[in-house]
Amino acid sequence: MVVDKALFRAAAGSFASGVTVITSGFEGSYHGITASAFTSLSLEPTQVLVCINRDTRALTVIKACGCFCVNILDSSQEALSRVFASRDAPQRDGLEGIEFAVGNLGVPVLSAALAFFESRVVQEYDGGDHVIMVGEVERVGVAQEGEPLLYFRGGYRQLSRKGPVAAPQIDGLFSSGWRREALTPWGGLPD
Repeated sequence: MVVDKALFRAAAGSFASGVTVITSGFEGSYHGITASAFTSLSLEPTQVLVCINRDTRALTVIKACGCFCVNILDSSQEALSRVFASRDAPQRDGLEGIEFAVGNLGVPVLSAALAFFESRVVQEYDGGDHVIMVGEVERVGVAQEGEPLLYFRGGYRQLSRKGPVAAPQIDGLFSSGWRREALTPWGGLPD
């Protein structure tokens, strides 16, 4: 069965995610790329997982370096995310004008990131048009304050201070093909 690519992108974009910049490289030859395909993988050993598009320079740089840093962006860093999301931005190569410190593994750690994971590549897996990279975390840092930058349905978002977001109407779910039994683990409707 062939899945419509536009519909697939729309469905995948409905999953709100944090925004990261993956940095790597050697002194004088740094590179970064915006990515939302990141997750913590294991506590023992401490590992993270990132997915990098095969057609990006970032993949070549990470493979040559053997390590990377996942920088979780703060809600105030949307402009920084846009720089690293643009293939034409000169700052992506060399990180010209970007504030960072060189971490223990020699890779850039972005200033003012909400958190970071300095990681050494331990596994690579085929992921279609992406490469799935597993990194063993060697150093981690967390900011004392801040809110995450989020990405949802093609746009940047921030956490709302207005209270919870209303759930969709249940009748709308049923008309779009969802079964009532799928709404709870025990197969019934929520109370």
